[in-house]
Amino acid sequence: MKELRKIIGEIEGADKEAVKAAQEELDRKMKPNGSLGTLEDIAIKLAGISGFPVKRINKRCHLVASADNGIIEEGISSCPLEYTRIVSEAMLNRIAAIGLLTKTIGVDFNLVDIGIKDSIPRDYPNLYRKSVKKGTNNFYKEPAMTQEECVTAIMTGIELIKEKVEAGYDIFSNGEMGIGNTSTSSAVLYSFTKGDIDKIVGRGGGLSDSGLVKKKKIIVESCEKYDTFNMEPIDVLAHVGGLDIACMVGMYIGAAKYRKPMLVDGFISSVAALVACKI
Repeated sequence: MKELRKIIGEIEGADKEAVKAAQEELDRKMKPNGSLGTLEDIAIKLAGISGFPVKRINKRCHLVASADNGIIEEGISSCPLEYTRIVSEAMLNRIAAIGLLTKTIGVDFNLVDIGIKDSIPRDYPNLYRKSVKKGTNNFYKEPAMTQEECVTAIMTGIELIKEKVEAGYDIFSNGEMGIGNTSTSSAVLYSFTKGDIDKIVGRGGGLSDSGLVKKKKIIVESCEKYDTFNMEPIDVLAHVGGLDIACMVGMYIGAAKYRKPMLVDGFISSVAALVACKI
């Protein structure tokens, strides 16, 4: 925890001078001010993250964190536990959608086993074996993991970004694979917002009506039992989150520390980004 606090203390905000310079450069172009819309917003944001002028992006990397979640013991997933390992291997073999997509657009793909229950039997050059534990506990019965395990997963994410930055990567995106992780991410979001449970919790991979009702009930009861609404972000994650989410939290913190852009896409990745911001 001490090392994590030190890293967080070293993170600086956007470079205001770079933002100003990027805006001035855009306004000098032969076009109406702001006419490029979102592209201008992205250019300014990139300048704030990495400085100005923004250098050419040469190496791009997508990182997937894979882990199993004990909460599926409660029957709140339409898929069996084995799917985490099976789909992770499909990704590594570039036959799953994300593997095909990254290959087509020239983005390097890596997958980290941060807590798959059944280990991937084969070795792959783009597989990182960093398992903290063989899947989390069933958070309906006990906390998903200890604070130490959670911090270890976060630090793993930070170290992965550090390694990739040192290897010359300029921009990142991330993702996850873990049966039951729409439950963990929904529980984390509910803990932070105590919002409308019907909006926060969805069907995941295609849960039945009765399964969805049970899923909402389990999340509400678990959060109330632990009183996650009044916890520090890392403790929320340790109680009702997942190792995949924790690893992605580390990736976001690492990207912020090393001033590299990270694309946020999808519900679970967005919840991880929220946790990183809360921390």
